[in-house]
Amino acid sequence: MKTIFIDTSAFYALLNRDDPHHQEAAAIYQNNSHLFVTTHTVFTELLSLLTKRHSKAIAVRHGKEIRATRERLRIVHLDESQCERAWDIFCKFKDKDYDLADCLSFICMKDQDIREAFAYDKHFTQYGLEIVTS
Repeated sequence: MKTIFIDTSAFYALLNRDDPHHQEAAAIYQNNSHLFVTTHTVFTELLSLLTKRHSKAIAVRHGKEIRATRERLRIVHLDESQCERAWDIFCKFKDKDYDLADCLSFICMKDQDIREAFAYDKHFTQYGLEIVTS
């Protein structure tokens, strides 16, 4: 089973039928040969986005669905050392507009030996990572 990191942008496309990437995101996610990994930060960012753009009820419903898919999705909690390394990346790349959540994702991918991201976010390719396509 191939392990792929899933970012907030892909989660949102998957959950929002009006998103321009929804069909592609659904096809990628439904591929049963993938194990998805994300961070607690991405999960938090997604729930905040859903609450702001839709409602808390929708965020809770999707949050429960995501938490129930543990056989296909692993949510990683980063430790202090990983957070420090992410902070270093955040500070180092002054010419990029990576946010701290992106940098935490990069560290998670490095530490989990994951080279591909399921994302609709240019920052992953800017950082030298591959993006999964259908």
